[in-house]
Amino acid sequence: MTDFSGISNEFKMSPGIRPIAGDWKKTVMVVRGAGNTGKSTLCQKLLHPDISYISTDAVFINPHLRIPEVVEHLEQYKDRARFNMHILYPRLAENNPTAAADFLFFNYIAKNPYFNIFLEGWALSFSAIFDEFISRCKVADIRVWNIERII
Repeated sequence: MTDFSGISNEFKMSPGIRPIAGDWKKTVMVVRGAGNTGKSTLCQKLLHPDISYISTDAVFINPHLRIPEVVEHLEQYKDRARFNMHILYPRLAENNPTAAADFLFFNYIAKNPYFNIFLEGWALSFSAIFDEFISRCKVADIRVWNIERII
């Protein structure tokens, strides 16, 4: 016997229509894990017109970002900066996690007009950055889902 229970389209599976308990709040689905493990691919596969998708790799190669570690990284690696994030993220986590979390939160979450946001990247696997980011979400009453590849 073949098990098709995971094919929702085939069997039209749904938990049914259920009322939301309270108002819908801004929700950030943080997708984190090591580099090249499928975070971006997962987000792209799940993307929907009502969901904003933000990649920390794209965010942290912004030449206008004035975080010293980012400035140094961009000056050193130039066109290859995005291929060397494995060098930048540990430095950010060790030296300036507050600036990294502030930049992500205030520019890409707080100002984001979407109520559903995928925030994806290896930068968020560093607890110093992740914890700072989560503390801002708590203060702003933003719901957070933590999606992390474990196998």
